[in-house]
Parts: sequence; C-alpha cells; structure tokens
Amino acid sequence: MGMTLNTIERAHRHRPGRLEGMLRTIAPTWAARRAQARLSLDLAESRRVALAVYEAAEKHRTTDDWSTKSFAADAITRSDYPTLLARASASIRDDWAGKSLWMGFIRHVVGTGITFRSAARNAVTKAPLDAFNEVRDELWEEWASTPALCDVEGDLSFTDMQSLAAGEIVRAGQAFWVLDYEPSAENVGLRIQIVEPEQLDWSLSQDPETGDPMLYGVARNRRGRRTAIHVYIEDHPLDRWGTSGSMRIPAERVLHYFRKERPRQGLGTTRLAACLRTMWHRKMWEEYTLLRARFEAIGGAALTGPQSSGPFPLGPGLTGDPADTTQATDAEGNAQYTMEPGFLWDFRGSDTEVAFHDPKTPGGQHVPYSRQNISNAAAGAGLDYPVASRDFSGNTYYGQRQGVYELHTEVGPEQQRMVAQMLRPVYLLWTRLGILEGRLPAELWHASPAQQRAYLAHDVQPQECFVLDPAKQAAADKLDLEYLLSTRQEIANRRGKNHRQIIRQAADERELAAREGVPVPEDVGRAPVDPREPRLTKDQPLDPDLAEGATDPVERAIGA
Repeated sequence: MGMTLNTIERAHRHRPGRLEGMLRTIAPTWAARRAQARLSLDLAESRRVALAVYEAAEKHRTTDDWSTKSFAADAITRSDYPTLLARASASIRDDWAGKSLWMGFIRHVVGTGITFRSAARNAVTKAPLDAFNEVRDELWEEWASTPALCDVEGDLSFTDMQSLAAGEIVRAGQAFWVLDYEPSAENVGLRIQIVEPEQLDWSLSQDPETGDPMLYGVARNRRGRRTAIHVYIEDHPLDRWGTSGSMRIPAERVLHYFRKERPRQGLGTTRLAACLRTMWHRKMWEEYTLLRARFEAIGGAALTGPQSSGPFPLGPGLTGDPADTTQATDAEGNAQYTMEPGFLWDFRGSDTEVAFHDPKTPGGQHVPYSRQNISNAAAGAGLDYPVASRDFSGNTYYGQRQGVYELHTEVGPEQQRMVAQMLRPVYLLWTRLGILEGRLPAELWHASPAQQRAYLAHDVQPQECFVLDPAKQAAADKLDLEYLLSTRQEIANRRGKNHRQIIRQAADERELAAREGVPVPEDVGRAPVDPREPRLTKDQPLDPDLAEGATDPVERAIGA
C-alpha cells in the first residue's frame, strides 16, 4: 500500500532534542544511525496503522475526515452535560417528536404505576402471614395514593413520582429522590422530596466535608461509590439569583436513578443524546419547507415586460410602498415586502406577460423523510416508530406482535432498574418504619434476621401487560397453571391485580348469586353453594355427586 502525504509528514515530524544535538556535535555518525533507526520505527508504525486488520481502524486518505474522541465517561459528562441537558429540555418542550418520545417512555415504563404486594411468610413454618399481608397492602395503598402522605410538597402520588422519574431519564438521564421523615397520625411518616439535576450545586469540585471529588453536585469516593449530594432545597438556582447555600445530604438519604452505560460513570445522560441532532434537522427542514410552501401557496401572479414600473398592490395585494423607506426596508436597509393572497407584482412594459405562481412544495419527499427521521430518532431513544408517532397504520399483525415484544424487552429492564434503584428501597424502608411505629402486626420481627427477611418479602406488580390476543394468553395461562409452571399470584401480578382480592371477590359473588338464585356460568358443573353453610376448607370432602362423576346439576336432578 502506498504511503500517503499525511503519513510521510508524520514520519518526518521528529525534531532533535538536546541529546540529539550533543550527539551531532561529538559523534555525528552515531547521531545519524539514531535518526535513521527512529525514522524506521516511525515508518513501521505508520505502515502498521495503514494496514490495520479491522477496516474500521484503518487510517488513510479516505478516513482522514473520520475524527474520533476518547474520554472517560465522567470527562465527557463534565464538558457536555449542560449543553445536552438544555437541548433535550428544549426538544421536549418545543418539538412534538421529543415530547412524544418523552410521553411514550413514561407511558410504557410506568403507565398506571408500579406497586408492590406483600408476600410475608413465617420463616419456620412457611405459612403465609395473612393478617400482616392484608394490613401491609392496605396501608401501602393508602400511603402511595395520597400525595399528602408520600410527597414532601403534597402534590404527587407515588405513581406520579414514578412518571416524573421516568421522564427525567429521557430529559436529563437521571433522577434524584431525597428521603425524609415526618411523624403522622394517619400513616407511616416516610416522605419523598423530588430533586431535579438543575437543583444540584454545580459549582463545587469537591465535598467540603470529606474532600471527595464532585461532579455536578454528586460526590463520590475514590472507589466510585456515591457519598453525598449538594442540593439547593429551598431555592431553585434557575428561579432567582443569589440563592442560599446548598445543603449536603448523605447518600443514605438519596436515591439516584440512572442507566450506567460505562464503568466508573457517575451521572446519567439524556436518552435523546444520540438523536437530538437528527430531530433538530427534521424540525428545521419542516420549518423551512413550510416557509417555502407558504410563499408558493399565496396565490399571486407577476406582470412582466421589457420595462419595470415597480410593484403595486391589487386588492389585499402586495403591501409595502417602495417610496416609504420605513416599510420597504428592514433594520439593515434591505428591501422587504409583505405578500398576501391575491397579490399582483407589476413589471409591465410594452409587452406584457402574466406568470401565475405554481406551488410545488411540499414535495413527495416530505412524508418519507419525516417518517424515516422519526423512526431513527425513536430507535436511538430505545422506542419504536409507532410509539413516537402514534401512527399504527401500515403494519401487519405479526409486525405489531414483534413490535410489542421488542418494546417489552426494552421496557422490562428499565422497570427493573427503577425498582432496584428507587422503588424497592422506598417500599422496604416504609415497611421497616411501619413495623417500628407499630402500624404493622409483626410480632415475630425481633425473633431472628431470617424472620425479618420473611416479613419484608414482596412481589413487584407493574401495570397490566397488554397482549394482542387475550384468548390465546388466557389459554396459555391455564396450561401454565395445570402444569405448575406458574401460579395465580404470578399471573395476577402480571395483569396488575391482587390475587387475594380476586379470590375473595369471586367467593363473595358466588355467595350473592346463590342467595339470589342466579347461576354463575363458571360454576356450572359444580355443587351449588348454600350461603347458609360455611365455605369449604381444604380438610372438608367434595360434594359426593361430583366425586361420583356427575358433571352437571341438571343431570344430577334427573338421575335422582
């Protein structure tokens, strides 16, 4: 492979230092051999680079414009984070595509909310602690759904907080919750203070208390573990000048939610980072296309000839008198006119021709370009085109099914990350405080560490998982139950419901139907329920007729 000019220049870029200068004076032959050896090494290195095994690593004239930068994760954040944050915020605020990606992420990650169901059991007998579980679920539901109980500011429910945190992942790449405690007569006194990244003290380079290095308000020790944050709680730095000093909050009271993409990364970055430029280009292209379309679609004409007599308005026409310099020129002295529908520009001379406007914008590329641009932006943000555009046309059943699967595999890990970094710590701390306050009946709490872990057991319950074919999903769930591959509790959690409430409600409905003499379809073939009799337990025998094989109450009556 021939050597390029850049390669040769790099090879001859050696400048003799002080040692080479001395050698040239006292031992010129030795100095010449050293220079020749150094030049050979440089040329060999240049050939090695040019003959890279990976095509992506080749460096020659066709890749000279392929510039790359290599920095540590936090070094990139240190220089680019304010710009990325400002541009992502502007995109979500002003661009419909950015807003749609922001809402789509919240809609699919959080939706109607992620909650927990108590699953405590006795650590020795493994029997479910029903009394504890029921009280825990009831109190948790009250706390999580009442803004005055869970939010320091008293505005958001626990689900609203989750939505805000998911939205911050799109906008800022991270979200912060500060845990607070305020005794309450109604429920557990745990409170959550939401903090956005702009509230952190960006001016500090190290923690004044511990000396740990800080980056945009977050202090981490030499091993990379977060030790504290410095935040403006009372005043927002962007609201007013001269805010009071920031407050140091230890890491034990801070929940930091972000996606770690590289080792030693201490802060998150917006999920729109890879597609902000793409969305900006689309937005500018649409604005300029619309501007040109408006100009072309005004609906005017021009009278032309060898001599020009200047423009004049016709009807609403062309406004702006050339003789009036205040209307005909801008601040820089450039001629300007305001065209309105029905204008006529007069350039008449001896031979007059009329040329009407023929609008050609937007052309046939508008829809394909916009669709592809939005599709690329959605892919870069971890979503798909239908979610970003809300356009579900032109897709087959199998395409929609694949889209649902891909979206689930993207949303599932994000839900797990939110649960691990934010939601589960809140739920476990709330449970411990509830037990210590005496609100939860945990008589065996101090029996052993194993029993404490048993009291803290729980199930995660996200929003109901949507399926394209409910009948097929129900048949699959039935098979899973028959072959012991799943449980009613697991299926109910997947559907966003409480299995204990489902079973109790079904029993209540059967009793009500029996009292009113109304047959329940799912009970056809089963023994009739007498509301005066207590419910069967696992130690009581089944109805004798059912044991003998009769499957229908009418058949049993005829046989009798």
